[in-house]
Amino acid sequence: MGSKLTITLSIVLLVVNLIGLYFIISLYGYDEIISHDDSGMEVSINLRNLIFVFFLISVLNLLFISISMMSKFFSYDKR
Repeated sequence: MGSKLTITLSIVLLVVNLIGLYFIISLYGYDEIISHDDSGMEVSINLRNLIFVFFLISVLNLLFISISMMSKFFSYDKR
């Protein structure tokens, strides 16, 4: 029961990270976001640094999940 739950949650986490990575890559195409504040002035926000941090976190999550799943699937009993 415990190993099936761990594998299921790992796969769900893998899928969620892949979906997040898709949205991060599609958001990376934007140069900036322009909005208006209460006084009517334009406010622009550069997204490159924030998107890079999200991308790095998502890729590291995928790496960790992949390594942990591979070690669980490829482990063998030494008996």
